[in-house]
Amino acid sequence: MAGICEACKTTITVSQKRIKCAQCTHLYHSDCVGFSNDLSRSQWKCPLCVANSRKVGDNSNTPVRTASKTVSNKDGVTATRLDPPPAAPSSSAQTRSTSPTPTAALPPALAPPAQAIDDTN
Repeated sequence: MAGICEACKTTITVSQKRIKCAQCTHLYHSDCVGFSNDLSRSQWKCPLCVANSRKVGDNSNTPVRTASKTVSNKDGVTATRLDPPPAAPSSSAQTRSTSPTPTAALPPALAPPAQAIDDTN
């Protein structure tokens, strides 16, 4: 069974290892798509079919981007530019206090020096 590899577009000879996509039935060199024998040949899908298939699972933790503005290039092609998702606070920022530390709570070595009172006026 000879054919053309959809990845490298060269002929697949009868002596070469090959794999056929279970969905689109295109042929590929096993080396071109990184096929290993731990996968089932009857259920293997090519990278294009995998990319086009509907993803399943819980994606509720995926950040959502919001549209910020519409831009046009010199040819009049219009596109929507998306804002990146907000960055998660770093772990050091989460432990940092925003309120000043009362000086009474500091040990004497760390407390700020006392202000001198000038009574000469």
